[in-house]
Amino acid sequence: MKQITRQRLPFILTGVLVLLAVAAIAIFLATDNSAQIAEPAPTTTRVVGSEIPPPTATPTTPQLGIETSPLISGPLPESASANGKLVTGFPTSIISLPPGTEVTSSAITTEGDRMQVTVVASSSRSEDEVQSYFQDVFSALELQGAETPAAPDTRATTWSSGADSIVVATQTDGAITRFTIFALFTAGPS
Repeated sequence: MKQITRQRLPFILTGVLVLLAVAAIAIFLATDNSAQIAEPAPTTTRVVGSEIPPPTATPTTPQLGIETSPLISGPLPESASANGKLVTGFPTSIISLPPGTEVTSSAITTEGDRMQVTVVASSSRSEDEVQSYFQDVFSALELQGAETPAAPDTRATTWSSGADSIVVATQTDGAITRFTIFALFTAGPS
């Protein structure tokens, strides 16, 4: 008799666990969750300040340990955006676009001595040609480049110097290369 009970014990325990799970699911489904669903989503609170941490007194390129000069100086342009063209005040002396680029949108956001720049565009050049173009432009400014993790089918490179950084993300769409540039600058004295 003990031998048979020992053989059945795992089956009995499994049955008990299944019954407990079914009971827990039934209780969960029977509970009125409408009060939880009806509550509004939490709102975000705008915090005055920037998401970018303040730079050190003398910006340096950490991997090289050398002092660097800011890429831009004040006064900074007003925050603005544009569709189909580069926004007024866009730093074309730093971020030039490949010839024949079609701009979808661009924007500048400034706060204090900080400026964020974005541009969404496309080019008939290949992805390699677009990335190579920006490598030439940013290397000439002595920026250090590094491949950056990106979404599938997207290639991204981050270029940086001191407190300034520029990310170029490219993606092929048929014969078109779509690219996005996101840059953060800290202005030096004017």
